[in-house]
Amino acid sequence: HRDLPSFPTRRSSDLAIMRGKIPADLPLFLVSGGDDPVGGLGKGVKKAYDFYHKAGIKNVTMNLYPGDRHEILSELDYEQVEEDILLWMEEKLCE
Repeated sequence: HRDLPSFPTRRSSDLAIMRGKIPADLPLFLVSGGDDPVGGLGKGVKKAYDFYHKAGIKNVTMNLYPGDRHEILSELDYEQVEEDILLWMEEKLCE
């Protein structure tokens, strides 16, 4: 993680750094609680999603869980979160 920018921004220099650090075909799955104050109530995850797309990462998926906060695997809907992660992984492994 030390090779990556501290937080995705939209500066062209950060995009250039990302293009050289992350393979364009690497699948990324961004998950967060929609009410996570650390992630700006989903805004930070949406910015990261947009940033990776602009950096040329072709396979980015995002899932925000409404009502969930920071520790999404400790929320009441943790089974749904786990299922979504496993399904995403299985889908990507079969591609």
